[in-house]
Amino acid sequence: MSEKHQEDLVCVAGISVHGEWIRIYPVTRDFLEGLKSKTDIKSYKYSWIELDLEKRKDKKDFRPDSYSPTNNISDLKVIDHIDTKYN
Repeated sequence: MSEKHQEDLVCVAGISVHGEWIRIYPVTRDFLEGLKSKTDIKSYKYSWIELDLEKRKDKKDFRPDSYSPTNNISDLKVIDHIDTKYN
């Protein structure tokens, strides 16, 4: 749990529109769980989303694939869910 924000913060893996692996942080676990109740998806895994991101500016996070939401994570839009039925 983040001492500063008193929230359970997690990172989320993704793939950019350019096919590059990215890491989105911070995301609250409550927000992810809320996606299931606010959308018609049963899981937030394998979801195509839209969200404005920027490179992380935290000097402690040296990973080149780390991004943060530009505004608020609640601006996230679920566009579609990728079916894995035949995988």
